[in-house]
Amino acid sequence: MWRALFYFVLFFLMVACHSKTSNSKQNSLLDERATILYNDLSAIHDTAMLLMGPIAGIKSQLRDKMSSLPSQKDRILVCLSDLKKAEDWMMRWMNEFKNVELEETFYISQTKDSILGYLEAERIKVVALHSFMQSSLSKAKQLNRSIGNF
Repeated sequence: MWRALFYFVLFFLMVACHSKTSNSKQNSLLDERATILYNDLSAIHDTAMLLMGPIAGIKSQLRDKMSSLPSQKDRILVCLSDLKKAEDWMMRWMNEFKNVELEETFYISQTKDSILGYLEAERIKVVALHSFMQSSLSKAKQLNRSIGNF
């Protein structure tokens, strides 16, 4: 019991220290407006990431139904294609996004205005990505419900 509590406290302290280190690095590289924008787009990304699990689940359900409902194959394939595009888009965005912690040299080499421009452009991308993920998931769930009655 004490051992588990010790490891829990140790893990909590490590996470808290990492968070403080990340925030201090972010604060040293970004001004107040950029920090707010960075945090906003990070929150949108985090919300979008929460959709990845449901997307994987609905893809699996639709694949299972496709084999037993050949008359619905085309509709299912359209949804599966959109869900795959959503996943791929998320992975591509994450790979291309210049994270403060991983791309410190990028932020150091930029002016405040260019950082703001970059973060604003990335916010637009991640909002569009999140919207596409939500709509693809919603359409797939709707299809899954409607073909469940066949």
